[in-house]
Amino acid sequence: MSPISLVVLVLSLTAPAPKGTSTAGDWPQWRGPNRDDVSLETGLLKKWPEGGPKLAWTFVKAGVGFSSPVIAAGRVYLLGSDDAVKGANEFLLCLSEKDGKEVYRVPLGTGDAKYDFNWGNGPRGTATVDGDHVYALGAKGDLVCFAAADGKQLWAKNLPKDFGGKIPYWGYSESVLVDGDTVVCTPGGEKGTLMGLKKATGELAWRSTDLTDGAAYSSIVVSEAAGVRHYVQQTMNNA
Repeated sequence: MSPISLVVLVLSLTAPAPKGTSTAGDWPQWRGPNRDDVSLETGLLKKWPEGGPKLAWTFVKAGVGFSSPVIAAGRVYLLGSDDAVKGANEFLLCLSEKDGKEVYRVPLGTGDAKYDFNWGNGPRGTATVDGDHVYALGAKGDLVCFAAADGKQLWAKNLPKDFGGKIPYWGYSESVLVDGDTVVCTPGGEKGTLMGLKKATGELAWRSTDLTDGAAYSSIVVSEAAGVRHYVQQTMNNA
C-alpha cells in the first residue's frame, strides 16, 4: 500500500451564526472531546447548498501518513512525515483554523529511521490537545509533548528505547489518552502492555506489569461498569 498524501480540506458545514455568537466546535482528540464520536455542535446545515458546501480553504503540504486532524482553540493539528519511502522526519503541523495558514511545524524525533513498515509510511495516530499542551505519538514510538502556543518541545520519550516497548508490525497507531494528570498509552512488551506517564514531565507513573501483550492498532477508551472505571484497549492477542 502506498503512503497517503495528506491534504487538509475545510468545508463550511454550519449556517452563518448570528452576530455576537460563537460555536463550540473543538474536536481536540481522536473521536472527539469524550472519545465517543459525539459532537455537541449546533447550527449545522440541514441540507447542502446548491453546488455543495463552500470550500473555506485547502492546505496541501501536510506530508504523508494516516493521521486525522484535530481542532482546538482556533487551530488545526495534524501529524505527517516528509519521507514517503522510510517514514522519517515525522512532524506535528499546526494550522490556523480560520484561513489554513501554517502556524508552525515541529519534528517528533528520530525514532528508528531504518524501520520500514512495508505498508505505507508516516504517523498513524492522531494528536491529543490538552489545554496548553499537545501530545503526539509517531509510528516508531516517539512520544512528544509540545506547547500548543508555539510548538516548543517540553519533553520527549521513545517507547522502545525508554520503556522497552516493541513496535508492532505496522507501526504504533495509537492516539494517546490524556486522563487527568496522566498520559496513558500502549508501548507493549515484556515490561508491561500499558503505562501511564506524568503528563507534565513524561516520567513513568505506572505500568501494567501483569499484562505484557504486544501493542496492536487501537487507542484506549475509558469505560465505567458497576462503579469501577476501566481503560479498554485492544492488544495484539487480547481485547
